[in-house]
Amino acid sequence: MFAAQGVTKVRLTGGEPLVRREILDIVGDLSQHFKSIGITSNGSLITRKLERLQKNGLTHLNLSLDSLVPAKNEFITRRPDSSRHVLRAIDKALEIGLQTVKLNVVAMRGFNEDELIDFIELTKDRPFDVRFIEFMPFDKNDWKTNKFVSMSEMHESVTAKYGDAIKRITNEAASSTSKGYQVDGYKG
Repeated sequence: MFAAQGVTKVRLTGGEPLVRREILDIVGDLSQHFKSIGITSNGSLITRKLERLQKNGLTHLNLSLDSLVPAKNEFITRRPDSSRHVLRAIDKALEIGLQTVKLNVVAMRGFNEDELIDFIELTKDRPFDVRFIEFMPFDKNDWKTNKFVSMSEMHESVTAKYGDAIKRITNEAASSTSKGYQVDGYKG
């Protein structure tokens, strides 16, 4: 029905789509109707399935990682080695040539706001996007105003490090929900 109305892309998300035993078939079925198929994942299960997912039609991957410090990320995800799994998934997705790879990072004061530059440095030699997301109030996420880091604060922190080398990307789609930047000479 969506394809008949002109929809060309779909994203599988909501919890962890990779826990579905039939995920390969789902992606394969969707690829018969849509030219762009994305998955948003926590990265814990995706690496071993990435090549088969791509063969079945996966084109885009979004991963979530809130800290590069293994103990901090394990605290927030309650999964051992979660940061290592996500970083491995990024490398694998780039290796097999997915169209886009994005890393979502929720910025939280007192937790990871000191890691923004570390995340950006991951894109120096790797062509993927890091997306810093403002911490928003949701049920059971222990949101408090003192944990909130605004986009302007994040921008200020990044600009303090990179100065004029950080440039706004101006060729974004009109429907884009984010504001893109790139450090001169960086691949991501």
